[in-house]
Amino acid sequence: MVATLRITEQTDEIPLRKGIGFGFAWKAKNLPPSATITYRLEHPVLTRPDGRSLDHFEENLRQNTKLGVIETVDCNFLSEEHELVPGTWTLSVIHNGSLLVKR
Repeated sequence: MVATLRITEQTDEIPLRKGIGFGFAWKAKNLPPSATITYRLEHPVLTRPDGRSLDHFEENLRQNTKLGVIETVDCNFLSEEHELVPGTWTLSVIHNGSLLVKR
């Protein structure tokens, strides 16, 4: 299922409960026709059900640009009980080692 994401409220504090999402809109210019974007989510240490502890997640995605531009909304959803850990959560968008946006 593909959904259109939209920002419904601007805030720096997110309630810790399943189903809550947080993120931001961003736009980058002068990119190649196909760009590998790294999405990095940093968060307080959380322990998954398999016992593994994590303080970040990183994923590389290849994205096609429109005339060298990517304009999108990126977010993270709290969908598991073990993710409900208070503290600072940061989402970064990186291209070729250069930070495009961080919030």
